[in-house]
Formats: sequence, structure tokens, C-alpha cells
Amino acid sequence: MASMGSSRFSQAARSNRRLGIIIDNFTLSTWLCLAAGLYGTISYALPSAARALLVLPLAVLILRTSDALLIMSGLRHNRWMDGVIEGTVTAIPPDAQDDLASGGNNGNIVVFLVGARVNHPLGILAPGAKEFVDYFSSMARDLEKERQDFGMLGASSWLANKERSSDNDILLIYYFRTVAGVEKFAHSESHRKGWEWYTKWSKQYKHLALRHELYHVPAGHHENVFLNSHPTLVGATAWPLETSEKDGAGAWRSPLIAADKKALRTMWGRMGKNSQELRTRE
Repeated sequence: MASMGSSRFSQAARSNRRLGIIIDNFTLSTWLCLAAGLYGTISYALPSAARALLVLPLAVLILRTSDALLIMSGLRHNRWMDGVIEGTVTAIPPDAQDDLASGGNNGNIVVFLVGARVNHPLGILAPGAKEFVDYFSSMARDLEKERQDFGMLGASSWLANKERSSDNDILLIYYFRTVAGVEKFAHSESHRKGWEWYTKWSKQYKHLALRHELYHVPAGHHENVFLNSHPTLVGATAWPLETSEKDGAGAWRSPLIAADKKALRTMWGRMGKNSQELRTRE
């Protein structure tokens, strides 16, 4: 079965998390009040500039409305579909794809969730928040840089959606080959430095929240499916391949394959032969 393509870097590494955190640091009403206050101040100080300032947001609104109408009418390319894989695909470790199609299993996988939140009115401007974010980001960069050594397959990043009044909760979802890889990263220099800083200052900065969860999912106990979706979550991972001297080092492969084969059309089929035992237990 052919792979649907590959990606060397995880989704979390490609995304601009900091910009999202800054935007989501305050509520929409706060941002609107700040903008209105700025416009009012400039209008009061420079009355002649008031009309000119009003032109800019109106022009942006007109351009965006026109852009949406052109896309809806088919006269302009729908960039929201960029990267979308049409149809149904599933993410299966490359070394288990042929085995699964012939009745085997879908391989082991480790899911590691790590999240952080600043429970403070100033959000990321709160005391200690800058250092907190810097250490957090440094660990994420080092994990990405040495992903093959740690067996890290990829990651996706998410921001909380109105779960609490402070809207700056970030969650990183990592996928590893083994629990040993997670433990190896936990003993790495970058993680040690970040953890030492947090344990030193956590009593003083009690508004800095940190948490993680780890799930070791054996073969036959997990499955996934993506319909008309861009690669995300486990679908955005990249698996290192054993390469010969001819191929060279650093070969990576996406786990996404078309789910149109009979063995992959159902949940139980994508879980593999071990799913029969799981079904019986249910």
C-alpha cells in the first residue's frame, strides 16, 4: 500500500503557537475595547486623522468579503482546502501496513499529552510567565530536533476553547514509538533545566500550571480515520525508516494510507486481529 506522503517536522513545530497564545491571552471584548480606545484617543488628539483611520478597517472588511464571495463562486482557489486529503485515509505505522492488510496488527504507539496554563489576570504577562514559556518552548524545540533519538514521531498543538475564563491553555499532543523514548527525553538536559526552574519557582508562582498524561497503547487497541481532512494528530506524524547506505540517513514516511481496502473500512479492521479479543471482552 502506498504512503500518502511524508513530513519531516511535526505540526506543532510548524505552527506559530506564541502568536495564538498572545491573541487568545485576553477576551474578544478586551481586544475590541483596546482598539476602540486607541481609535478614540487618536481621533481626539488628531481629529483630521479620524476619517483616514476609519478607511483601513472598512477596506480590510471589503477585501475579505470579496475574497470569500470569489471563493464561493469558484472564481478563486479555495486555500482552506490546501493540504486536505480528499476521501478516507487512516494512519498506520509504515512497518505494520502490509501486515495489517493481511490480518496482522497495527503496531504499538505511545501518546504523551503535556499542557500548561497561566491562571493570572495578566496571562503571559504575569510574573514568571516569560521564563515559563521560554523553557517550555526550548524543550519542545530540542525534542523536535532530536526526535529520532527519542523516538518522537510528531506532535500537534491546541489552545483551549473557552474551558475557563483564562483562554491561554495550550496542549501539545506527542506521539512516540516507546515509553523508553519518553523517559529518555525526561532525563535530557533541556527537560532537566526546565523542570529544575519550575520546581524552584512553582511555590512562588502558583498561577503557573503544568500537567502531563501518558498512554501506552498496545497493538490492536487503537485506530483512527480521517475524512476529507488535512494531516493532523497522529496523521501528521512521520516515521523514520530503516535505510541502507544507498538510501542515506534521515528518511521519513507518513503513516497515512487510503482506507478503501476491505480490511481498513471498519473500526475493528483498522485495529487488527487483536481487536477480536477486545470485542469479546466488551
